[in-house]
Amino acid sequence: MRRAARVLLCLFVFAWCASVAQAFSLPQDAGAHVDRPREWWRSLSHLQAVDGHRFEVSATFFRFAVVPPSGVRGGWSTAAILPLSVAIGDESKRTTYIAQAVERDALGLAHAAQHRLDLVVGRSLLRAFDGAEAERFRVHVEAHGASADLEQRIIALPVALGSRAYAYPRLDVRGTLRIGAESIAVHGTGWLDHEYGANQLDRGEVGWDRFVMHFDDGRVVMIEQRRLAGNRKSPASTGVFVDRNGRATPLSAHDFSIVNALDTHWQSPHTGARYPSLWEIFVPLAGLDLAVIPPFLDQEIPAEGAGASYYCGAITIERAPLPEHTDTGRGFVELTGYARPLVF
Repeated sequence: MRRAARVLLCLFVFAWCASVAQAFSLPQDAGAHVDRPREWWRSLSHLQAVDGHRFEVSATFFRFAVVPPSGVRGGWSTAAILPLSVAIGDESKRTTYIAQAVERDALGLAHAAQHRLDLVVGRSLLRAFDGAEAERFRVHVEAHGASADLEQRIIALPVALGSRAYAYPRLDVRGTLRIGAESIAVHGTGWLDHEYGANQLDRGEVGWDRFVMHFDDGRVVMIEQRRLAGNRKSPASTGVFVDRNGRATPLSAHDFSIVNALDTHWQSPHTGARYPSLWEIFVPLAGLDLAVIPPFLDQEIPAEGAGASYYCGAITIERAPLPEHTDTGRGFVELTGYARPLVF
């Protein structure tokens, strides 16, 4: 039975790939695109322990192409550097465990394989278990004071996020967290996306507010509001709505709105950046009128070295203003360009 289910899943994936071949194809496009100057893979997991405690794990693997200095040969030569950003959130302790690393694609320090999902940065990795079938992924990441070892299994087919990006919108996630000396079995729901190209931001854009929302009934919404100077909404803002049956509907800038409710902000004690912290989100096409709030506020990832500080953390989702409705769930928010405008 399990083998038959795997075969059926693969047939669906291959059929889907054929239908969007002009955009990208899997599993080839899951790997590194060495002809592109930059790309990133983002893994998100909402997790819960048996005792009900909630956790989140986010890991973003980057690849930036570089030109090796003249005269460098052998194992020291590299064509890419691979930064990594990890955050493991513990809602009950209102704490986020963070790690950032940068390694070169050389000397076994890190690698991003071509034609398949296989990323390693130091002791952290994101890898497909089953080669071409790619039905499951392993995520192992380490932060300061915590680590996660997770298996993500596809339960909704991948969706396009433009011509050079895709996402697995719903993954079943199981594994183990280690917080200090404590080992915690967890299960939950996840998301995995991959974007490759030249720039994520267009000219004049200074950052983005990105929400990935998993609803308790199986629906998924991702919206990315790109911001122009003065916090004006860029017409390049985009998103996707995935219904309970896995059907995806692209969203344009006109299909959703994000309102900073009551002008509510949180100011980081680490960087001084001021982030919105309470939102009303409207997606009329999907019938959504939502109240969105972080379970705790301090979820900023401060920059190390020349990097950019940004906010990446958990959110809870409720129906607004009718709490008796069932539009509830969990998600992640990523806020960039608040500490300083991004430049790619």
